[in-house]
Amino acid sequence: SGQASYRTVVFDEPTMGGLWSDWNGHASLTRLILQTPSLTAAFDQNYAFWGMPLSETKLDWWNLPRLASLASQAWANDYGRHMEASGTLRLPSLSVVQKQALAWMPNVEAIELGGLKKNAFVTEIGANAFARDPRLRSLRVHNAADMTVGDAPFEGGATPREIVLTGPAIRDGGAAFAALTSGVEAAETKPVVIYVSAQMWSGTPYIDTSVSEAERAQLPGEKILGVYRGGAEAPLGKALVVKRPSPFDPRGLAVVIR
Repeated sequence: SGQASYRTVVFDEPTMGGLWSDWNGHASLTRLILQTPSLTAAFDQNYAFWGMPLSETKLDWWNLPRLASLASQAWANDYGRHMEASGTLRLPSLSVVQKQALAWMPNVEAIELGGLKKNAFVTEIGANAFARDPRLRSLRVHNAADMTVGDAPFEGGATPREIVLTGPAIRDGGAAFAALTSGVEAAETKPVVIYVSAQMWSGTPYIDTSVSEAERAQLPGEKILGVYRGGAEAPLGKALVVKRPSPFDPRGLAVVIR
């Protein structure tokens, strides 16, 4: 009932699988803890948290490692009162982020998608997927080589200062980078850093490897691969592209002499 007076709910259901849906309207609920490691699909409707403030909820408390299906606008809330949970949201089995699926989350700070296993790739990020998430500072994605990104994924919110891609190089001519940085202007001081793995990113044609000393000085000590300029001429650009080790990088040859 929408008149329920409880403020805290803990779901500690280690074996609950299948689909969880149709649970909303709890207007006093501020703390929600989801310990549901076997849940594979949830919130198959829009506005699953309708009317719930969740203002004292940390997304870090949610354990959803097998959640592989999430509806469009699943975690949006009612108009004028959005789901206020803060922290880091981790969905390591989610491969398709539907349109606006992770939108209208005003306090989310970081989102991590894919990567439960080496082949748990994110293949698609829909249009406006993270729209109106103004405090989003970091996005980590275990991307597929053919991952697609829809229009304006951060529309009306904030393009993360840090985007981490732990999968192989995206061979799409720069379309994914263009979409991910569509909300920022090319500048001499790059507004975004995109961290990439060691998986064939070198030689990607849309990454300009002619990096100036001034650009390198923006991230001293980092392994700058190049600059994504987004059609602008040097020294302008939208993102510094930096190599960062990924847990899925191929291991080098090791010779052990005993």
